[in-house]
Amino acid sequence: GGGIYATELGWLDESISIDQCTFSRNVAVSGGGLYQDNVKDLVVTRNEFVENIAQMGAGISLFLHPATIGGAPGTGNSFINNQARRGADLFCRDYTSVRHDASYNYFLGCYRSEYNVTPQFDFDLTGCTSSSSNDVQEVYVSATGDDTNDGLTWDSAFRTISHATTQICGSIEHPVTINLDQGEYSATNTGESFPILLCSHVTIKGLSADSTILNAENFSRVFEVFDSQNCAIHHLTIKGGEENRGGGIYVTHGDLELRDVELSYNNANYGGGIYLDNSVLQMTGCRLTHNTSSNYGAGIHGHYSVLRSFDCYFSENSTSEDGAGIFLRTSSAGDSVIENCWFESNYARSGAGVMASLGYYESLLVSGCTFIRNKASLKGAFYFCGHTDGFLDINECQFLDNSSYYGGGLNVLCDISHINVVNCLFAGNKGQRDFQNWNPEAGAAYLWLRERSDVNFVNCTFANNMQTNDGCAIKIEAEADSSTTFINCILWNDEPLEINWDSGAEPAVSFSLVKGGFAGEGNIQGDPLFMNGEFGSYYLRQDCDGDAPYSACIDAGSANAAELQYETFNETRFFNQLTTRTDDQTDSGGIDIGY
Repeated sequence: GGGIYATELGWLDESISIDQCTFSRNVAVSGGGLYQDNVKDLVVTRNEFVENIAQMGAGISLFLHPATIGGAPGTGNSFINNQARRGADLFCRDYTSVRHDASYNYFLGCYRSEYNVTPQFDFDLTGCTSSSSNDVQEVYVSATGDDTNDGLTWDSAFRTISHATTQICGSIEHPVTINLDQGEYSATNTGESFPILLCSHVTIKGLSADSTILNAENFSRVFEVFDSQNCAIHHLTIKGGEENRGGGIYVTHGDLELRDVELSYNNANYGGGIYLDNSVLQMTGCRLTHNTSSNYGAGIHGHYSVLRSFDCYFSENSTSEDGAGIFLRTSSAGDSVIENCWFESNYARSGAGVMASLGYYESLLVSGCTFIRNKASLKGAFYFCGHTDGFLDINECQFLDNSSYYGGGLNVLCDISHINVVNCLFAGNKGQRDFQNWNPEAGAAYLWLRERSDVNFVNCTFANNMQTNDGCAIKIEAEADSSTTFINCILWNDEPLEINWDSGAEPAVSFSLVKGGFAGEGNIQGDPLFMNGEFGSYYLRQDCDGDAPYSACIDAGSANAAELQYETFNETRFFNQLTTRTDDQTDSGGIDIGY
């Protein structure tokens, strides 16, 4: 209540009327002009609310009892250039089914926009008018524009994105696009106000991530999404965001699509780049670099949310806690996917690339990703914590030159979980001493399987992973009712041991090449005779490479290559579509051992 704080007085049956007043340039957390707190009969007529500022309800903020704001022809109020994170002109706390009579008011911005009136369904807006059109579907913003323009063409573009959001109203039938010209949009350069509220059915589209830049200059977060659906941001850079949660973008109970977006140099306690709360995020072709957090998730922090990330790049993000690239606590609202993403040189305590936690019957697919030169002081480039029938599938991934104390590439801590790792390469990962200078536990992978969990490695290669003292490439600690299997795998030249287990059942290894040998059906020994090829150093020597000897791994697997399959996000992949040959001829006959 920057202007007036109206509250009930206990036993009185209050009635408060406010008529023909001007509320201008007041500031408050809620209700910049007027805050109603439990007043049973509030009537507000023929007032002006101008340039007030608040986090919620810069014009008027209402709580509990129904109010009359305007209410009849000739009694309406005017709302002009108020600014808030939610409900710039009118806002109410949606704790009850109360509906407010806000009919016959004038709004400078679009009154059907969630930016100006929130939530829309709690206000009767019959007879309201606005200076902006409710049906415009394209508006334009330029660093050389002017907010007094109509924003309908590049020649008459607005100057600020925050102003453009007040002039539009998206819907399912008529979604709206805000087009941004090249340039930097910031408080210093264009007078931009942050954070920018992104409402339902609105897309903000720049020219490219290189040329269209939104910079909050470390004073605020950049974007907020509250309870909004079908929101999108395309072709721009988000930088300089600063907030407790979500320095670049904060999304709660909404869904957002990002395409060709770069988030860099954003900072928060949780989610330096992006914070998700009970939300859905789909991102394609995005880059998250140099974001930081003091707690979980420097790039992305997902809290009971669904993440679908395709062809994205995560580099040099850092956090004091877990999940430098992605920290994800999944949601039963849908399956999460991380596909064809690149995680490089990120730093965290655990999960330098990704830290993922799954709950009851939740699932995560990680496919076609590369984890390279990530560093965790404790647990892995990829750290998985699973509980109660969670399902994790990792396929076609490479874990290269990562380091941590417990498993440089992969660390698993789970109970009642099911994990499949298929057609993956673990090479050059190493264990490093932790902050207490203790000897590390595993170079490539560390598995701690508690109650009724299973981990299955199929057609994976572990090679040249390094470990000091009495460590190993793969360390397993498992309860008696949990299991670990290796099928069609190569474990070679890892120092000092290939596999070590402290408790539980001995891992089941079959149709695999293990340096030094390992008991099991179809297992072999000997040098796998790796070859350099177009995509790395772990092809198998075959007739296309010259004269014998050839790798003993050829056709030595558990089944025919045409019979074994696994799932990616959008297709079933058979092993006879893949190759271990330097000439890229696909596998045929018996399946080859290894990646």
